[in-house]
Amino acid sequence: MFEFPEGATPLVRTWFGDHAAWQAVLAEVVTRAQERDEFAYVETVDDPTLATLSLAELAALHPSPTGLSLVIVADQHAMTESGLPLLLLRADGTVPPEQMRVEAEHVAIVEINVAQLANLDWEDFAGRVDPDGVFRGFR
Repeated sequence: MFEFPEGATPLVRTWFGDHAAWQAVLAEVVTRAQERDEFAYVETVDDPTLATLSLAELAALHPSPTGLSLVIVADQHAMTESGLPLLLLRADGTVPPEQMRVEAEHVAIVEINVAQLANLDWEDFAGRVDPDGVFRGFR
């Protein structure tokens, strides 16, 4: 059975229709975040066999009884919409998993605060999504 790397938040590619879009996601979540001194601890997972899994199955691959684990999903919607709104799953064993979309430029701040430092809760971010369901930062 497939397992995500321990300790890191998996950034899972589930859509393989545009390699350049995947590179844009990586550039924003990893490279540009570091340039802003935001260091999300993510591990990229680029495995086509995961593309057919449900969101619940993806979250179950990275469970956390404390609710501090996340799975970041780069799906077709995320890689074809403006702002690259990635899908974040709360991997706490709840089925279906809680989810919200987060623009790629804000993924690091959510991941750091929810999955690493635990100084903010999932609800602190989920309660701030725009009417279209996307978190675009604290404004």
